[in-house]
Amino acid sequence: RFIAAQAVMLSLKGIPGIYYHSLLGSGNWIEGVEMSGINRRINRQKLDYHSLAEQLDDKSSLRNMVLNAQKKLLEIRSRHSAFSPFSNQKVLDFSPSVFALERYHPETKEKIITVINVTDKTVKLHEPIKGIDLLGSGNVETMTRMKPYQIAWILV
Repeated sequence: RFIAAQAVMLSLKGIPGIYYHSLLGSGNWIEGVEMSGINRRINRQKLDYHSLAEQLDDKSSLRNMVLNAQKKLLEIRSRHSAFSPFSNQKVLDFSPSVFALERYHPETKEKIITVINVTDKTVKLHEPIKGIDLLGSGNVETMTRMKPYQIAWILV
C-alpha cells in the first residue's frame, strides 16, 4: 500500500520531493510527538546508523524491501522521457478504484500509461491496456484486472 502511494507521487508531473524516512520505510514516531508535544516530530526520528545498516542488509526487512522498491521506481522513472517535468499529463478513467495517468513527451513521442490500484481489492478495468510493463511483467497482451495495490507503468 505504501509503495502504491509513492508510485502515485512518482507518476505525477513535476519533480518529486522524497523524505529519506519515506525511502527507508519509517513508520510514525509517536514517541517523539509524545515526548516533545510537537506534531511534526511524527516523521523526525533520529536513526541509529548501525541498526539502520543492519536492517538494510536484511533482505526480509521492511526497510530493505521499501528502499529497493523505491529505487526501482526512481530508476525506471529516470530512464523515460515521458516522466520528464516537461512531459504532458492527462488523467484517465479505467476504474474509480484506479489512479491512472497518461504521460507523454511531445519531442520523443514516448507515452506511458500509469495505473495504480489504490484499494485492497482486485479491480476490473473499464477498458484493457496493452503495451510493455516497465515494472517487470514484460509484454502486456491485455491487462483487464489489477490486484490489490498493484502498480503498472505501461509503455504504449
